[in-house]
Amino acid sequence: MSQRKLETPEWIESFVLETIEDHRGVLIAPAVEDTELQHGSVFNLHVATATPGTVRGNHLHPRRTETICVLGGNFLAEFRSQDSENFSMEVPEGQVVAFRIPPGAAHAFKNVGHSMGYLLCYADIPFESTDIEPVRLME
Repeated sequence: MSQRKLETPEWIESFVLETIEDHRGVLIAPAVEDTELQHGSVFNLHVATATPGTVRGNHLHPRRTETICVLGGNFLAEFRSQDSENFSMEVPEGQVVAFRIPPGAAHAFKNVGHSMGYLLCYADIPFESTDIEPVRLME
C-alpha cells in the first residue's frame, strides 16, 4: 500500500495513508514503513478513542518518536516543536493520516466532529512511564 506525504514543517512528518474500500469495509495499513514491522521497531501499540469535543494527547515524549494514525473521525491536530514552533492541521472525516512525532514535540488531537474518533498509536521504543510530560496545547 502507498501513502502521500503531506506539507508539514520539517520537524514533523505526515502521510495520507491509502485505504482500500469494498462492500465489507475498509483496509488500512497503518505502519508508515514496512521496515518498522520487519525490524521489530514498533512498540507500545495502542488504540485511543475520542468522543466528540474531547482531546487526546496534550503531552510530549522526551525520548521516543511516536506515530499517531487518525483512522476515523474529524480531528484537529496540534503540535509544538522543541523550539516552540506551532503547527496545526485538520484531518477531515474519511481521511486516514499518520503523523510521525519526534521526541520533545508536544501533540494533541481534538475530535471536532460529531462521531467517535479513532487513533492508532505506536512508538519506536518500549513504553516507560517517565517518558511522558503533560503539556496543554488545547482544551
